[in-house]
Amino acid sequence: MANNEKGFAWLRQFSRFGEDSVPKHTRLDREFEGFEAYTVLGVDGSLRQEYRYTGVYHKQMLSRKRQIFQRISYTLLFLCTVALFLFAGLYPAGSNRCAYVLIFECAAVVLMIFEAVDLAGYCAKLRPLQNYEYRHTVLALRRSSGLLSLALVGMTLASAVYYVLHPQEETVAACVCVVGAALAFGASAAIYLLERQVQYSAAPQKET
Repeated sequence: MANNEKGFAWLRQFSRFGEDSVPKHTRLDREFEGFEAYTVLGVDGSLRQEYRYTGVYHKQMLSRKRQIFQRISYTLLFLCTVALFLFAGLYPAGSNRCAYVLIFECAAVVLMIFEAVDLAGYCAKLRPLQNYEYRHTVLALRRSSGLLSLALVGMTLASAVYYVLHPQEETVAACVCVVGAALAFGASAAIYLLERQVQYSAAPQKET
């Protein structure tokens, strides 16, 4: 029983990869966290409930120019990740037909889609973020870029193992697949590491 509890704790921790230690509630609670409900009287005499945000705003400790430069850099790094992955993954080599390499390649494709969505949402918001927005942009980008990096490093190691087990394969194919996957991992990991270094202030201030 104790071992099962430890296993579940590990799974819960892994599911929050890349996030800060923020308490988790239901999806509805997270969406309306920081909002205060109040009742107003309509023109027709009926009562209706409205919501006002009274929580904190998460603001990047960067100038506007630095914010724009950062988002351009993340976009270029992501495009490099995709290009290098496709170059290594579509190269006509034996490793790209190997089952344990394909597992990591398929995982990387799925995670790239998630990261593309997260990055688009992240780049679209330069203003201070409410709690729900912060989770769905900053923390989501950290998580997806971190998980994609893990999938790419797995692809790199799996490809290297394949060519160690099959030394008769062409050297060019080995270099393209292993080096290409390693460079894709580097570009993806750069997004994760750079974003982890960005500082955010959290204060109950008005949006600017």
